[in-house]
Amino acid sequence: MADSNKKRISLALGSGSARGWSHIEVIQTLEEMGIVPEIVCGSSIGAVVGAAYAAGRLESLQEWAGSLTRMDVASFFNLKFHRSGFETLAGSVNITHDRITRTRLTEDKPDIVIAPALSHIGLLEFYRADEAIEQGHASVRKDRSEGVTLRI
Repeated sequence: MADSNKKRISLALGSGSARGWSHIEVIQTLEEMGIVPEIVCGSSIGAVVGAAYAAGRLESLQEWAGSLTRMDVASFFNLKFHRSGFETLAGSVNITHDRITRTRLTEDKPDIVIAPALSHIGLLEFYRADEAIEQGHASVRKDRSEGVTLRI
């Protein structure tokens, strides 16, 4: 029988396209601190990272993401835009994503938010995974050092 007094943690991993790679190191850093979620869910890239975590394949995903080049990422898309058209599309996606995220967090606040500083990484810059992953680690450590209670 389960201990009804045991505290449980669930982890919701949001969308964010390439910025979502930061979820990898957020999870790994939380585990190093002894915080292991019982439930993991996600949307978009958060679902990809959450599934890899649940399957025990997070390190494999991290290696693959870190190996991506600009050409690898470009080959995933069937776009025939001139550079300026592609940049306009990416800018529109960034604005829409940021507005939706801010609205959701205002209406339904989570208990704890770990928000890596990722505005310098474009949503379609999947080849910058190593930078996003490092920001995930840094944000957990920063929150912890500033006294945010992460221990459950």
